[in-house]
Amino acid sequence: MLSPDSLIFNIYQKCVNDTVFSNSNRRTNWFTAVKQYVDDLGCIDVWNNSCMSMNCTYMFNQRIEELYIRKWNDDINSQNKLTYYVKFKCNFKHELYSDVLGDKFKALSIFRLASHSLEIETGRYINIDRMERKCKYCSMNIVESEFHFLCIYSLYRDLRT
Repeated sequence: MLSPDSLIFNIYQKCVNDTVFSNSNRRTNWFTAVKQYVDDLGCIDVWNNSCMSMNCTYMFNQRIEELYIRKWNDDINSQNKLTYYVKFKCNFKHELYSDVLGDKFKALSIFRLASHSLEIETGRYINIDRMERKCKYCSMNIVESEFHFLCIYSLYRDLRT
């Protein structure tokens, strides 16, 4: 709990009691913006009870993290560009292998994030239908995708190694 002598507590009290900052005024300011954000987080009961304990801080952090992860999941699952990425990255967490890969991590990241020059990606920029982004180097007549690169076409054997 904040001390009644603290600057933050006094500013808070002034804002709560001052008609300039009241909701009826409909004036947007830092106080109403923060209050709206807390309400959007579903924590308005904490706001109304003026709870400022470590437990409340932890709860806010948890809620913000939950919302971010939910948005991250929605974003990556709604983009065709990330079809390959979501096969390997389904949890929002630090990947331990990234610590041991060193310089090779950049190459893997380029591949996983589809920042490469395979037809599955370059065809997207010139509006070629996804199923028509065929490999130009083989006669298999299949889409040049990450799977094709990693597992199928023999020309890429040296690059895969």
